[in-house]
Amino acid sequence: MESYEELLNRAYKDVKIIEGTGERFEIPKVEGMFIGKKTALTNFFQIASKLRRDKDHFL
Repeated sequence: MESYEELLNRAYKDVKIIEGTGERFEIPKVEGMFIGKKTALTNFFQIASKLRRDKDHFL
């Protein structure tokens, strides 16, 4: 049976390093308005698009 250190070293060796582009991922600032007792996001679709998610994912 391998020791913890050996397993850890093997895991680090087997993991692929992914190089990032260096760009900062920024989500648009949330904009909203009050409608009675509820809050509506006016830029909901823009945020969902930036996160690359379907709008139904958030509802």
